[in-house]
Amino acid sequence: MSTRLTSLKIKWWFFRADLDHKRGRHERALINLEKIIGSDPRRALAFVRAGYCLNHLNRSVEALPFYERALQLVPTYADAHANLSFAYYDLGRYQEALDSLNRAMRNNPKLQSIPYWTYILAQICGKLQLWEQALAAFMKTAELNESDGNAWHGVGWAFSKLGRDSEAASALERAVRAEPMAQMLTGSSGMSTIRCPGLAKQLNNFANMRGSNRMIPPGTMVLPRHTVNLRNLFQLLSAIRTL
Repeated sequence: MSTRLTSLKIKWWFFRADLDHKRGRHERALINLEKIIGSDPRRALAFVRAGYCLNHLNRSVEALPFYERALQLVPTYADAHANLSFAYYDLGRYQEALDSLNRAMRNNPKLQSIPYWTYILAQICGKLQLWEQALAAFMKTAELNESDGNAWHGVGWAFSKLGRDSEAASALERAVRAEPMAQMLTGSSGMSTIRCPGLAKQLNNFANMRGSNRMIPPGTMVLPRHTVNLRNLFQLLSAIRTL
C-alpha cells in the first residue's frame, strides 16, 4: 500500500473513531484506533485515544498499557500522563494518579487552567486525605468557573475535613446558589459530612429521614443517612451559623 493511501486511511480511521466516540460508541471507536495502531505503531495519539475509549468502557486495567506505550513514544506527552492519571484513579491507585497528573501539568501548564483537570486533581488529593491541597484545587476550579456547583461542593467538603465548619457552610451555600435546580443532597454511610455542632438536631426540622443508596458524585457535600431538600437548605445553613 502506498504511503499516501496509508495516510488517507489513517485520517479516515481517526475521523470515524472521533465520530463514534462523540456518539458514545466506544467499542466501534476502539476498532478504528486499533487499525491505526496496526498500520502505524508510532502514532502516540492513537494509543492515548484507545486508552481513553477503554476508560469509558470501564476497562481501565486494559487502558494502562496503551498510555504507557504512548509515553514510551513521547515521554512528555501531557495528555497521556493526564489520562493515565484518570485510569489510575478509577483503579483506586491514588498516589500514582496524583503523580501522573502532576507530571501532565508540569509538561503542559495550561492544564492547570482547565476546570476538568483541576477538579480531578482535587478529587485525587481528597482520596489521599491531602485536604489543604484538595482545598486549593477545588478553589482553583471554582475560580475558573464560579457557577460550577460541584466545585463549590468540593470546597465545602475540604473545609469540613479541615474542621472549618462556617467556611464549609458558606461554600455549600455557594454551591446551591450556583445550581438552584440541583437534586436533593442524599447521604449514605461512609460519605463526607459537614461536621457542625448540633447539626443532627437541626436536621430533625429539615430532613426527610428516608435512607438512600443513590451514588453521590465524589466531593459532593452530603449529610449521612439524611436527604435534605435544597429549598430548605438556606434555612439549615442559617441555623448552623447560630449554633
